[in-house]
Amino acid sequence: MRSRIRWIVGALSVAVALVLAPPSAYAFQSGVVRGTVTNANTGAPLGQVRIMLDGTNRSAVTNRNGEYALRGVPDGQLTIRAIRIGYSSSRVSLTVVGGVGQANFQLSTAVVSLDEIVVTATGEQRKREIANVITRIDATEAIEMAPTSLSNMIQGRAAGVQIINASGSAGTASKIRIRGSSSISLTN
Repeated sequence: MRSRIRWIVGALSVAVALVLAPPSAYAFQSGVVRGTVTNANTGAPLGQVRIMLDGTNRSAVTNRNGEYALRGVPDGQLTIRAIRIGYSSSRVSLTVVGGVGQANFQLSTAVVSLDEIVVTATGEQRKREIANVITRIDATEAIEMAPTSLSNMIQGRAAGVQIINASGSAGTASKIRIRGSSSISLTN
């Protein structure tokens, strides 16, 4: 009898919590934002543009017609961003109502120097946005050294990188260990 009363009290507690909880706490984020991305100068559609919902890890990529569909967005006021290397990024604020939103972008070409963008496993980011330690090897210094391989170029210049020569024979590959047990070739 006691276990039955506990079960009823537990079920009632869950029901009251669901009724009193705000809708965003249990609503499915099944909305979609659609749109197109074009070149601001020519009006041509831009493919391979990353569309990102600010504050989340949700993103989409445009197809060759410049169209995208960013799924799983909540209703309300949102900010989305469009980025592509070689073009200036753009942000748009919009309101998603009833799970539907529309945002079109026009991106202008921009000169990008290679030291401004860092490609990581989580995507492209500006150097000032990254909290990790970044080692930089200047290309002009590398040319002056005349390295015979990539491993010779970074040996002793990048913190946390170990170069392990496989053998003394010419043409054998070196192992490059980054910060301990991980490696580029994933063999250790």
